[in-house]
This record gives sequence, structure tokens and C-alpha cells, in this order.
Amino acid sequence: MVKKMVFGLLSILFLFTAGCKKEGVSLVNAGLRDIPSNLKYKWVITVNRGQVVKILEEQTDGDWMKVLMPDGETEGWIMKSYIHKGKKRAIVFTDSAPLYEQPDVDSKVRFTITTGTKALVLRQKDLWYNVSITWGREGWVKSGRFKEGIDVKSESRNEVVITGIGTCFVEASSSLPEGGGYTYTAMNLFDKNTGSTWQAGNGGVGEWVEISFPEPVSVRVSMINGFVKVDPAFSKDGAGGDLYQLNNRVKSLKVEIWDGQDRRQNATVNFGDQIRDYQDAGIYHNAARIRFTIDRVYKGLKWNDTALAEIRISKE
Repeated sequence: MVKKMVFGLLSILFLFTAGCKKEGVSLVNAGLRDIPSNLKYKWVITVNRGQVVKILEEQTDGDWMKVLMPDGETEGWIMKSYIHKGKKRAIVFTDSAPLYEQPDVDSKVRFTITTGTKALVLRQKDLWYNVSITWGREGWVKSGRFKEGIDVKSESRNEVVITGIGTCFVEASSSLPEGGGYTYTAMNLFDKNTGSTWQAGNGGVGEWVEISFPEPVSVRVSMINGFVKVDPAFSKDGAGGDLYQLNNRVKSLKVEIWDGQDRRQNATVNFGDQIRDYQDAGIYHNAARIRFTIDRVYKGLKWNDTALAEIRISKE
């Protein structure tokens, strides 16, 4: 009788555990799709950075997981690396703070986090917190310079029509808020206006912009670097208001290219400085999506924001 009762309790516990879905939080803006693939999928919905989801299923030998949105109905597939398993803890920095490689003040400082920066907490070790500032930009900070309970949404995924290719999707790890009469979203990269830019703060290193194509395609990419505009309203800041000189420019980009079978290749793009026209950014074959991540910058005279003016993509 005791054995039967124990067996029954274990069975109930198993069913309860199986029915409880693990919680996760998105580290990036990404698309939820109907199948675990970058090839011939249907777009379901955009999952924003900081979005809480329920994890339904994970591939053991693949890169995808199936998640359920908060409405309890919408579900789809997303890259496993985009989801942090665990409860959401969002913070905002109330003071500047060094971001360390390890939970140790003697470890290398990756960069200094500025006041007002938002982040997601990945784990805690005593007084140290492992945080995600943006996608692919993580490290350790010591307690005392941030507060909890702040949202961390980053820029949404947007549609852009590229001639000869069709409707594509563009998203960025983050963008500066509008100011000084300008906007700084990733959509500015495709408006054919060199006087508008995508800009990333905190020096820009580690920030990225990603383009997803409707189907795998071979493309040639070129870019106009920096904020190619002289605005007399900023002449008091130096350089006669030349925003190209006042802001950082991209020196090099790390490039990740995923093909139709989700296989990834890597490349590097280097830009010369003081070139205010299109520069070659590579030819990529069978690309389903391409991510350009800022790796190094030319320092601006005034601001530590990195600007990129235009991306031109043509089918090869």
C-alpha cells in the first residue's frame, strides 16, 4: 500500500513538473518563426529584448528552441542563444561603472558603463552581477551602482524593401534616442540620405545591425561611414559643426553570415577614415542574414557615439 502511494505521488509530481514550462527572457530583438530554420520560414511575431517567454521545447542537436508568448497562444521558434533561461531581472545604472571580464576587480575592464545604461542580469555571485548590456556584450559589475525594475527593450525589427531582393528585415542591438533634431534608428541606413545615421552609444563597440533576406541570396554590400553632415547649430562643439569629425566613425566591423542551412561564416570589414562616400563592405554568397558588429572605431572630437550613414545592398 505504501509503495502504491509513493508511486502515485511520484507520478503526480512528474506530471506537474512536465506541465510546468521554464521561463526565459529574450536578450535581443529577434523574429519568432513557424519552423526552426532561416530557410522558407513564416514570420510569426517580433520578440523584443526583455520579453518574457515560456520555453516549450529545445533542440538537443540544433540551435533552436520553441517558446510561448505571454498571450498563451502565440508560439514559434527562436535561436537558443537569444534566450536567457531564468527569471527576468532588469536594471539601470545610476552611476558609471566598469564592466569586468570576471567577477574580480583585478580582471580586465571591457569598458565603462555610462549612467542610465539598461541591462539584464544573467546570474549573481555574491556581490557580483553578470549582466547583458546588449546582445553579445556581457560582463561582470559589482553591486552598488544600479537599481532594479527597469525595462530594457531595444530597437524593434523593421521591414525595408531592397531593389532586386524584396522585403527584408532590419534590426539593431540598440540606437541612441532622438535628440538635437535628429533620429538615430537603423532604418536611417536605408533612406539614401547621408545626413541621417544609425548611431550607437557607449563607444559603439559590440553594437550591431542585422539584415535578414526573404531567401538566401548573394549580395554586394557597401557603406558610407560616419555622420556626413555639417550643421552650424553644433559649431560651438568644434570642427565648425562637422558632425563627421565630432562623432566616432567605424574603423572595422565583424561580419557574421548565415546561409540557408543555418551555417555561419565570419569575415572582417575595414574602413578608411575621412572617406565620406561608399566603401566596399564585402560580397557574401547564399546569405540568409548578415550581422555587422562594430569592432573598432575612429574617435570623434566631441562625442563617444559611433555613426554609420548608409548601407547599400545589391544582388550579385
